[in-house]
Amino acid sequence: DTVDLGINQSTPITIPRGQVANLEANFELDKSLEAPLAKGEVVGTLYIQLEGEDVAQYPLVTLQEVKEGGLFDRLLDYVTLQLGLND
Repeated sequence: DTVDLGINQSTPITIPRGQVANLEANFELDKSLEAPLAKGEVVGTLYIQLEGEDVAQYPLVTLQEVKEGGLFDRLLDYVTLQLGLND
């Protein structure tokens, strides 16, 4: 299963004119994501970078709730994680 991630605030930043094309966004998760997840739960950090330097960072949150699966789903997820098939 998947979950959409994003930020829950506007992201105004000031950069030099003509540098928009040089902006990059990277993220770091605090841990491996596993259900259940609440909508709006902070799961990591989003970094906005200009020429490799951080110019802003924001909490990365889940954009929807993810409920815990049933017994079969949890068993399948466990086997997938143990075999390293989740990448």
